[in-house]
Amino acid sequence: TVAVDLISGKTHIFRDDNSKIAVKSSIAIPGAITPVKYKNMLLVDGGVSSIVPVKEAKSIGAKRIVAFDVSRKGDAKEKFENAIDVMFRVDGIRGELLKQYQLSRADKVIRLGHYEIKSNEYSAIDKLISMGEELAEENINEIKEIFSAGMIKRIFSSGKRAAAGTLFASLDFGSNTIIVSVYEKDSSECVKEEIIHHDLMFETDEGILKEEGINKLKKYILYVKNTLNKMKVDSYKIIGTAQFRGLKNVPEIQQLFISILGKPMMILSPGDEAHLTFLGNTFGRDLKDGSIAILDVGGGSTEFIIQISPIRKYIENIPIGSKRLMMVCEKENLHTEEEIRKKAREYLKYYGNTRNLKLIISGGTITTIAGTFQKMEKYDKKNIDNMIIQREEIDRYISKYAGKNTEEIKTSLNYDKERASHIVFGLIIISEIMHMYNVDDLTISTDGIRRGMFLFSNRPTYL
Repeated sequence: TVAVDLISGKTHIFRDDNSKIAVKSSIAIPGAITPVKYKNMLLVDGGVSSIVPVKEAKSIGAKRIVAFDVSRKGDAKEKFENAIDVMFRVDGIRGELLKQYQLSRADKVIRLGHYEIKSNEYSAIDKLISMGEELAEENINEIKEIFSAGMIKRIFSSGKRAAAGTLFASLDFGSNTIIVSVYEKDSSECVKEEIIHHDLMFETDEGILKEEGINKLKKYILYVKNTLNKMKVDSYKIIGTAQFRGLKNVPEIQQLFISILGKPMMILSPGDEAHLTFLGNTFGRDLKDGSIAILDVGGGSTEFIIQISPIRKYIENIPIGSKRLMMVCEKENLHTEEEIRKKAREYLKYYGNTRNLKLIISGGTITTIAGTFQKMEKYDKKNIDNMIIQREEIDRYISKYAGKNTEEIKTSLNYDKERASHIVFGLIIISEIMHMYNVDDLTISTDGIRRGMFLFSNRPTYL
């Protein structure tokens, strides 16, 4: 989001700022809506300097840009009644020139064209969205060609490319676990996956990973390094997600990774985490027919993506996961199943009716329940992948575990017993989304963000 500071005359780009302020500023049309005071600035609509902010997108690292021009092209004007008409005309010409300059820097420009909708005609929002979707579908092949190397790939391309060898490891430092997934480069097969449970979320205080947490993290990193050495892994990439995104002492943590593993952790934005999750979970699956939804319930956040072929229509990183929901409910003294469900619903959004939605779910919550459901003695990635579980079974496990203490739940889990304290919270997130979209069953995926990282590090043409 872009706004202009009336005091300095400079453009302000909202990145990690207050989203409410960003929206208010971006619609503060000069002369119509009061400017917004924020951090010693007086902000108005960014269209004052950047109707289509291509330059600003490039300034924060965008390498490929598809620009959507929804503005009206001014017609020729021959009659001017007064000086105000002249001033408006001059301002319109200046704006058009600025817009064309910005659009010239984009890789692809899609124009909405002629339409009879006024700027304050809010009842036409759905119509405008449909028009945008239709235009995207019309241009989808060209858009895919522009992004053939993939948006996410750029995040990982700043370091060296994967060395010529046989094995690649994705190191996922999540909110519940640290998972090491090792892939064979030629076949793309996951040949080893190791899961390390941790409690680093409880070692965080006011946005800082405390000294005890730093010491634990160091031990985990050393263990991971030893695992990589034993398997003679040729190359690897390190992912950090919700657990690390908001920490204030990230520089100290990064130095720890560099000193032990020789490279920093790549802390993904919520959107990029969702994209990678989608790509990893859909690899090798037929997406041509119907609608597909990917749901990955982690400890700190939940990724939810709906694709109505061929467009990914809704992509969201929900700021609540199994462990974080548990912590919120404990803080607010919420203990019953209905209280927890109500709290979960506060974080979820309904994106509209989608017929025949196929739901694919990944994450430790569902793979742990799958093992218990199948009475497996230990985690078996191959046998769990593609397993189908009915919604009523999910609800049955919720009813079974709700109200029980951690030790009681542990006795009923076949493996990953460390999840006992928060597994019911993850199941409730899954159940609420299944009920919200009227989905009767789900398909389990044992892939996800780690395979997504592998693909974009070793399969640059995969989209």
